[in-house]
This record gives sequence, structure tokens and C-alpha cells, in this order.
Amino acid sequence: MLLTASLGLGRAAIASVFLGLTIYTPEVYPTHLRATGNGTCGAFGRIGAITTPLIAQVLIHSSVRHTAAVYAASAALGIAATLLLPYETAGRAMVR
Repeated sequence: MLLTASLGLGRAAIASVFLGLTIYTPEVYPTHLRATGNGTCGAFGRIGAITTPLIAQVLIHSSVRHTAAVYAASAALGIAATLLLPYETAGRAMVR
């Protein structure tokens, strides 16, 4: 039950991140950079979606803790990347 709930929360977090990316990038980056960045992020997201079930199925048999550690490390990297975003966009004009 806990594993299923964790997977559901993880999936919701991933969807939220892509939504945030879609909202944030038009306010900060010009179109040519935004298109390249969104395309790259989308490609890596799809690679992650393909490899995640394979990684989870292999690791879960060896250790639940190792599996959780891999996903926790991925989440920590995502948090660190988010903290490095350039600036707050509230009240600013959109970049063209």
C-alpha cells in the first residue's frame, strides 16, 4: 500500500514539474532558448519514463532501500536545479 501511494505521489510530482516548466520558461527565456530547453527537457523526461520501470523492477528485487535512494537522489538533483533558476518572475514583463 505504501509503495503504491509513493508511486502515485511521485507521478503527481513529475506532472507538476512539467506544468511548472511550461509556465516558468515563457516568462524568463527568449523563444529560441525556450524551444531548445523545453525540447531537451521533454526528451530526457521521456527517456526517464522509459527507463524508470526497468530500473525499479531490477532494483526492487535487490533492495527497497536502494530503489528509494535512487529516486531520492533524483529528487534532490531536481530540487537543486530548481534552486538555481535565475530569478523570481512575479510582476515582470515576459521576455520576447
